[in-house]
Amino acid sequence: MKLVGIPDNIMQNIFKEYNTTKEYGSGIGLTSSYNSIVSDFLGEMECKTEKGKGTIFTIILPLNKNKKKKSKL
Repeated sequence: MKLVGIPDNIMQNIFKEYNTTKEYGSGIGLTSSYNSIVSDFLGEMECKTEKGKGTIFTIILPLNKNKKKKSKL
């Protein structure tokens, strides 16, 4: 397994819609995951990467099922 991490120029756009590094990628996978976790489940999704070591995605979901989404207004 090759562990390389995500370069800085790609990392800054990792959760942006239609961003892909693949020839045939759609660029909606991480965006969809991020939006669902944050919007639907009121969670958090983080990405940490280190060149030559690899990348870790962390998903944090709240335990309180009754928690309501805070309004941004």
